[in-house]
Amino acid sequence: MTTVLFAIKSYIVRKGLVSIMQNLNLEFVYEDVKQPDVLLKLQYKTDKQIIFICPDDFPELNGSIPKIWGKNTRIIVLRKNESGSWLHENFETIDLGQNKNIIQNQLIKVFKSLKDSSGKEELSDALSDREKIIMRELVLGYTNKEIADRLFISPHTVIAHRKNITGKLGIKSVPGLTIYAILHKIISEEDIKRATQPSDTDSHK
Repeated sequence: MTTVLFAIKSYIVRKGLVSIMQNLNLEFVYEDVKQPDVLLKLQYKTDKQIIFICPDDFPELNGSIPKIWGKNTRIIVLRKNESGSWLHENFETIDLGQNKNIIQNQLIKVFKSLKDSSGKEELSDALSDREKIIMRELVLGYTNKEIADRLFISPHTVIAHRKNITGKLGIKSVPGLTIYAILHKIISEEDIKRATQPSDTDSHK
């Protein structure tokens, strides 16, 4: 489980980020950081943590945030404007003026990098090898019948596997399964891009 800390004074921004992460089915607990000196004490924690910082809210931290943190910590700087640039060169940034999809992709990559650095697959172990294969086919956009034909099984078996996957993970939507599959290395973003690109045959239709 990842701990998310918000060094952000804006209630709307905090709740917006929480909502996006929840919709992506990312696993986390969160809390607010009200005193800036608390951030300096978090450098030595070994648990996975993501720290959102808005420099405009804590100008007294100028130059005091360490450049190097442990492999289990990610710092994301939220940019409202050009001020607070003292953090931008050292840590990943999110421009609050960006659209939702861009912010979602950035958050996915941050969570994925934390999982990779821990060396654990965690919840993906809950799925059997066959269920992972079914999930991969679903994420690639195949229907139940197409999956059945590709894997030489019956559509009923595919449906049963889908129910098992949903029951284990609590994720019902294909977008949610896609995020899960990427985070747990069941499929790569490149595989999905290749599958969604029109073929040469399609381009000549």
